[in-house]
Amino acid sequence: MATEKDIALVQFILDSTKNGKIQWESTALDYEFTTTFKGKYKAMLERGPSNHCHLSLYNEADEYLLSVSDSEFYPVADLYEMVRRKALNVDSVIDEILGSPPTKISDDDIPF
Repeated sequence: MATEKDIALVQFILDSTKNGKIQWESTALDYEFTTTFKGKYKAMLERGPSNHCHLSLYNEADEYLLSVSDSEFYPVADLYEMVRRKALNVDSVIDEILGSPPTKISDDDIPF
């Protein structure tokens, strides 16, 4: 069961990921991403076979510290989807398929 501190950690990671302060990388396993904190803690974010998402934290000895699933705190699923899209450059792929992103038209561009 997730504690208040666990939830606060997930929210911190979610906010920091949104703001670009945390960079995630794909692992060799499908549906799994990782990042590090303070050079000694590792976070793993994964989607399991049941489609539930889990955020797990490990110490420098690679010992399991905690895990929070989306069934305990739904924003873990939002975090997973955000991380997956960033790590796999989904938005860049979409931009490439659609062509360059539309440019804004200013009043100076209108001839009348």
